[in-house]
Amino acid sequence: MVISAETEGNAVFRAECQPLSDRAKAISELQRTLERYGYILGLINPQYSIADSTLGVTGTYAGVKIDSGHRLEHYGKFTVGRSSILVQLVVESQQSFPSKKTKYFIDSVSIKR
Repeated sequence: MVISAETEGNAVFRAECQPLSDRAKAISELQRTLERYGYILGLINPQYSIADSTLGVTGTYAGVKIDSGHRLEHYGKFTVGRSSILVQLVVESQQSFPSKKTKYFIDSVSIKR
């Protein structure tokens, strides 16, 4: 497993990558995983999506959490590839979301062949 976390201005970025032992199971449990993240984080009106992408099956969650009077956008993207899963997490001020750095972080993933 590879984990990397970084803070940049008002945002926190985190990426995790790990091998998959059962791709079909990971895909079948993706919706439940997204909903569990939203629940554990205490997000207000979380939104979830799952779609096929060029990278594999991608699931996202997004929602707001109020912490010490600040409205923070929480965004997570789970990409289930052929043999691994990549999780990208962002926490950023709602008024800044999505910043250019957040867009770059989320959109910069590609398949190396």
